[in-house]
Amino acid sequence: MTEMKKGDTVRVVQPVVQGEIVAARVDDDANFLFVVRWTDETGEHERPFKQSELEPVAAPAS
Repeated sequence: MTEMKKGDTVRVVQPVVQGEIVAARVDDDANFLFVVRWTDETGEHERPFKQSELEPVAAPAS
């Protein structure tokens, strides 16, 4: 790992979460959420997301 110091330009390492919407629900604050299921190197996960946090992905060509 590269050593970092004050003044270095950096970026946040974000995992790419890409999966299938498996459910939709409304939380206690009346926010509409999509539950997304995905698998990565640590296993299978599910998590709710607001629509504004998601974008469609084109289906792979057959």
